[in-house]
Amino acid sequence: MARDLEMWGARPLTEIMNCDETNRSRAMAQATNEWERLKTAGRDYDGFNPGFKKPRIARSVRKSSIPAGDRILGPCPVSSPRTRCCNLLTLDTARGCLHKCSYCSVQDFFKAPAKRGIQIEKNLRQKLDALALDPDAVHHIGTGQSSDSLMLENRFGELEALVDFARKNPNVILELKTKSAAVEPLLALHPPRNIICTWTLSAPSIIRCEEHLAASLDERLTAAEKAAGAGLLVGFHFHPMFPFAGWEREYSGICNRLVESFNPGQIAMVSFGALTFARSLPARIRELPYKSKILQMPLTECAGKISFPAGDKVKLFSTAYAALLPWHGRVFFYLCMEPHELWHASIGHEFRSNEDFERAMKTSYIEKILGR
Repeated sequence: MARDLEMWGARPLTEIMNCDETNRSRAMAQATNEWERLKTAGRDYDGFNPGFKKPRIARSVRKSSIPAGDRILGPCPVSSPRTRCCNLLTLDTARGCLHKCSYCSVQDFFKAPAKRGIQIEKNLRQKLDALALDPDAVHHIGTGQSSDSLMLENRFGELEALVDFARKNPNVILELKTKSAAVEPLLALHPPRNIICTWTLSAPSIIRCEEHLAASLDERLTAAEKAAGAGLLVGFHFHPMFPFAGWEREYSGICNRLVESFNPGQIAMVSFGALTFARSLPARIRELPYKSKILQMPLTECAGKISFPAGDKVKLFSTAYAALLPWHGRVFFYLCMEPHELWHASIGHEFRSNEDFERAMKTSYIEKILGR
C-alpha cells in the first residue's frame, strides 16, 4: 500500500495512518480504506508527473545473441484456452524493449528480463531459412510480442532478413507490430504486400505518463500514413486499454482521426484489448524508479491473470468500436486476449472457436493483400 500510494502521487501512508501505537488496527483500517477508495476513484492524469528520467540508451542496450537452442518461432506467449485467440505464430527476432512502458509484460516472458538489455538474433537469416513451413498453408506470423518490430531500425540487418523471408514465402502474412515511428528503414527495402505494419495506439495521457520512450501519438500516426502511402497494409492495436478521467474523449478522438486519415482499403485490422497482468507483474511494477498510476484500479481475476472488471472493458471497447463506424464491415475487428463472452457486447459479433477466428482473420487479410 505504501509503494502504491507513493507511485500514484497520493498522500503518504504515514499521514493516512494518523494514529498512535495503541491503535494499530484502526490505523490499518484507515490506510486500507484510503487505498481502496483511490483504486475505485480511478486514475486522473491531469497534472500527474511520473518523474521519469530518460536513461542513456546507448549504455542500456547490451547486445547478446538469443540462446542457440531456443526456437525463434512458436505460439503466442500470452495465449490461453480461457480467452479467444487467433493462433498467431510469434517470431523472436529480438528479446527486450527500450520503450520503458510502465506496464511492460516483455520482462516476464524470458529468463533475462528486458531491463538487462536487448538480445539480438544474430543468425536470423539462417534460422528463417531453416523454418519448416507448410507451402500449402497460410501462416500468420508476428514479430512484436518479444520486442518492438521497428525499434532497432535494421541496425543489425533484421528488417532486411524479414523482407527477404516474406518475398520467398508469399503464403506468409508477416505482421510487424510497433510503437516506433522509424518506418523509413523498412520502406527503403521496398517490402512486399504480405508484410503488414501495425501500430499500438494509446491515449495521449497514457503515452505521456506510462509509455516513456515510445513515439508520440502524432509520430505513430504519421509513420502509419507513410507506410500506407507506400502501398503497405497497416493496422492498429488499441492495447492495453484502461479507464482514466477523460478516456472517452481521448479514445474517440483517436478513432475520429483514423477515419479522417485512412481509407478502409488501407487497413488490415483494428484490435481492442484491456490492460491485463500476469500475476507476477504488479510486484515488478512497484520496483520501478518512477511514479505510475498503472495499478490504480480494482484488480480482479480474469482468465488466470489480473485485470479490471468486465463491464468497464465492454464500455471501452464498444465506445472505440462505435467511433469507427465508417469502417464497420470493411475492416477486420477483433478482441485480443479477451474472454469470448465479451465479444458480442463489445463489437457485435463473436467466433465459436479459435479456429474459426483464425480462418476469418487470414481470409480477410489475404483479400486485402490481393487488393480485392
